[in-house]
Amino acid sequence: MQMIRYHPLIDGDTDGLEKVPMFLSTDKETVRQNSRMYLSEIISNYYRLYSKEPMSQNATDSIEIHCPLCGAVLRQMAQNHDANKLGLYTCVTGADDRKKEDFTMVFPLTKLNKEGTLLNASHSYYTEEYAQRMCSLYLTDELSRDETGKIERTYRLHASNDHTEEMAFAYEIHCPKCGNHLKQIGRQLTLNTLGLYKCPVCDRN
Repeated sequence: MQMIRYHPLIDGDTDGLEKVPMFLSTDKETVRQNSRMYLSEIISNYYRLYSKEPMSQNATDSIEIHCPLCGAVLRQMAQNHDANKLGLYTCVTGADDRKKEDFTMVFPLTKLNKEGTLLNASHSYYTEEYAQRMCSLYLTDELSRDETGKIERTYRLHASNDHTEEMAFAYEIHCPKCGNHLKQIGRQLTLNTLGLYKCPVCDRN
């Protein structure tokens, strides 16, 4: 039987936006009663965030949580389940034995208008291999750091059917995180690997 590990979190800065694990415990009730926030590690390197006080998605999006193993900032894989059972996180930096593809987020796209040009992105647990078979259009995210060390998130558009640049340019895509329109910042690579996009609203925040 897999032993669930719990990691109580404390503030790592004065604004309360940086969360640092204190120690490891297997005593759920003690951690739950004495910690305002904690991580539950049911599967190795996957962490569910819990909060004693209700939190919105916007509130959890604004915090950074450090990995209990290596100290790197965890990456959010799924959004809040409810106001107390929050996002699902993993650590890319500390998981050297796993493939990069395991951490690629896939966002299936659904058409919101009859022309099929207005696209809404939804969160999923799809692998990219599954998305290639099942989705006509989807996004994958790509993370990088700018010259100041800030993490930047961009999105690559993928299509199951061949697209010219003119066909792909007609799409208006909602940001998976905030819902605003993405801006294309890079050209398509092939007939199926299309443009690179960025959210100007998330980028400002």
